[in-house]
Amino acid sequence: MRKIAVLDQNTIDKIAAGEVVERPSSVVKELVENAIDAGATAVTVEITDGGKKLIRITDNGSGMEEDQIPLAFLRHATSKIEKVEDLEHIASLGFRGEALSSIAAVSQVELITKTPSAISGNRYVIEGGVDYIVALGTTAETPTLYMPERAVIAMFITNHIAGRVPLVMGCGGNSTSEVLDQLREFDLRGADAILSVTPYYNKPSQEGLYQHFRTVSEHSPLPVILYNIPGRSGVNMTAETTLRCAADFRNVIGIKEASGDIGQMQRILDNRPEGFLVLSGDDGMAIELMRRGGDGVISVAANAFPQRFMECVNHAKAGDFDAAEKAYAALDEAVHALFEEGNPVGVKCALSVMGRIGDTMRLPLVAGSGKLRAKFEELIARYDLR
Repeated sequence: MRKIAVLDQNTIDKIAAGEVVERPSSVVKELVENAIDAGATAVTVEITDGGKKLIRITDNGSGMEEDQIPLAFLRHATSKIEKVEDLEHIASLGFRGEALSSIAAVSQVELITKTPSAISGNRYVIEGGVDYIVALGTTAETPTLYMPERAVIAMFITNHIAGRVPLVMGCGGNSTSEVLDQLREFDLRGADAILSVTPYYNKPSQEGLYQHFRTVSEHSPLPVILYNIPGRSGVNMTAETTLRCAADFRNVIGIKEASGDIGQMQRILDNRPEGFLVLSGDDGMAIELMRRGGDGVISVAANAFPQRFMECVNHAKAGDFDAAEKAYAALDEAVHALFEEGNPVGVKCALSVMGRIGDTMRLPLVAGSGKLRAKFEELIARYDLR
């Protein structure tokens, strides 16, 4: 007789979400119940492809305060009851606190909410399928942020992810002491690892890189993922230095490799310690690296097209590289467009075209050109990338 096992929370959520997959109408029922409980007098339901492609519920209910939004996605979190006696006064089934957590376990969820007294609303997204989230990466606008701004963003993202997926926090720079300041000042309690880039512009030697990461690893309260991107930093961390760090520093657990040199990546794969992660830092090389034994990718494209890009990655993880290549073919033009005017200019332009963010940048970066915007409008429509 098989022994009884206590399931982990992720498995519990996916079981509860089974009805969402099999019967999309149950999603409508749950969310309409929630709208009614929120005092809505008008509810609009939009369904595409029987609910498999899109279900949108719009209502004029009371909305949610910003600090309440992450709680709404936790299982058995509800505003309807506080104790068992409150069950006697429930008028609908929207009290159980199961709908959003179950839906988010298997779907891409976007919640937009505004309270009557608020000047602006809030938008909250859980993208179905991504394995983890990386925040404050150095190829975003992070170099233009003041240290207090980075700390606030780190706290904001941690609170909004609320433990649903692993979080990797960027902590890097070209001053070792400044990186240590980040490790001290950031609230890293909700993070699972840090991503630390090779020091840029001052071009340290290989020994300098080794000593820099030795110091970072000694002071980091979390596992460290190295980040090699010579095209931006001006220095390439060789395979030998990467392997030296991997062997000598117990909490250095992997590398985001964006050198563009597949031979260098192969040398790391061939000689890495057991459990050391090799992640592509280039969307276009991700499938090839995984074909050679790499562990995945820290992606730009997944920010704009998460479900479609994760389809490629999931095929590769399953060893079906022909299917991965076929799925990526529909993304190839859009991925190239993301970098035509630099990153993150391209990805923010694409997200703006899809109506998800405003297309604003902090100098010296500027918004994507009209030509780039028109290209994304055409590609997103042609390949159905929304």
